[in-house]
Amino acid sequence: MSFAVQQKPLSPIEQLITIMTMECEATESLFKVLSEQQEAVISYSGEELEYSTERCSEMIRRVRALEKDRLRILEKALQGTSAENFSSSPYAFERLMSVVDNRGGLKSRLKTISDRLRVAVASVVHKNLVNSKLLEHSMNYAQHNIKMITSEYSRQFIDKKL
Repeated sequence: MSFAVQQKPLSPIEQLITIMTMECEATESLFKVLSEQQEAVISYSGEELEYSTERCSEMIRRVRALEKDRLRILEKALQGTSAENFSSSPYAFERLMSVVDNRGGLKSRLKTISDRLRVAVASVVHKNLVNSKLLEHSMNYAQHNIKMITSEYSRQFIDKKL
């Protein structure tokens, strides 16, 4: 005799909230990895930079996969409306909210996770911009040092010959 509890399948909006939660968690994890990457750049740690870059690539692949899932579920929630067209609209979120039934607090849950995801993405974009500037400065510094060393070496070599 089995007492397995039958779970009701999730509605498309509930699936959307679930996938957005996962996407948000993955994006927040990506932010942490980018912070580690920033520390590696600042401390000139090549090994840590390589390791964090590999982890960053893995996290980006995960976030992209979750984003694809979100768009697929969003199309299902919008009953055939293309999510690509929908997500590019400036009123996309309002349109989505207009089709959401508020049963079980779905609208507030969706708004909360949407706001959290928006903040996480903005944080990742900002951190990535800062990291790219730091890397650019580090590369310029390294190139400058190489030029100084090689020009000093060639000058010493010429001085010895004279």
